[in-house]
Formats: sequence, structure tokens, C-alpha cells
Amino acid sequence: MSIVPRPRWRSFAKTIASDDRTAIQAARFLLTGLKSNFLYFIIYLILTALDVEPLVAVTLVFVLGLIYTFWFSKNLVFRNRQGSPKQFARYSLVYVLAWLLNLLLLDTATKKFGVDHRAAQFLIAMAITAPLFLAQRFFVFASRGDNPASDVNNVDTRGSS
Repeated sequence: MSIVPRPRWRSFAKTIASDDRTAIQAARFLLTGLKSNFLYFIIYLILTALDVEPLVAVTLVFVLGLIYTFWFSKNLVFRNRQGSPKQFARYSLVYVLAWLLNLLLLDTATKKFGVDHRAAQFLIAMAITAPLFLAQRFFVFASRGDNPASDVNNVDTRGSS
């Protein structure tokens, strides 16, 4: 019998796909995210219509979103009752990274490829949704045992002797 280690990402993806709690959280995340992103996109459009530069407008929207969505994510999406300042710090880190990625993609799309800033921002918001959910689920609002990628016994013992 040979012992073949399975890639951790495969186990991680399988756990996410089969976890009912994660599926319910993902549905709540999508619903609150649609509402939030619709609101943010309207604010973004208003700001840019008032001649605020797109990169400045998206920064203002991210600051608003950081505060607004932390509460929704913590209390409605993940129903997390921990009251740790570290939690908000992790949430802030995730959103700062998302904001930096958003700035980079928006700037590249508009200046290098000539994409209209409204279309680019809409597509970027859709593209960063899944990574934001995963970061919140397994980093910001994780409970004990929520990290399937850290399973040290992740070994497949199937095979021939």
C-alpha cells in the first residue's frame, strides 16, 4: 500500500463545497453583498458624476464599506459573537488588500486598456467577491476547526500495496 499525500487545496475546496454552514453563510454574504455593492456603486457613480476622480471615489466608498460591512458580516452573515479588536484589525487588513487590488485593477483597466471606469469598477467588484468571502470565512470570522487546509492528517492511504 502506498501513501499518497493529497494536495491541501483539494481538501479545502471539497470541505467548502460540502459544508452546509459555509453554503448558508455564502448565500447571506451574496445577499448582503449585492445590497451593499449596489449602494456603493450608486455612491461611486454619484461621486464620479461630481467630478471626483475614480481612484478617490473608490477609496471613499471603501472607507464607508469597511465600517458598514464589518457590522453586517459579523452579525448577519457569519453570526459571530466574538468581540475582539483583533477581528476588526483582520477585517481591516483584508479590506485594505482588496482596496489596493481594486485601485491597481481600476487604474490598469482605465489607463492601459481604455475601459470605462464604471464598467471596470463593476467587474472588479464582482471579481473580488469570492476571495473576500473566503478571507472573511476562514481568517476574519473563523471559529475553531474552520481551517480545513491546516489538517495535518490530510493523507490518502488508498493505493496498491
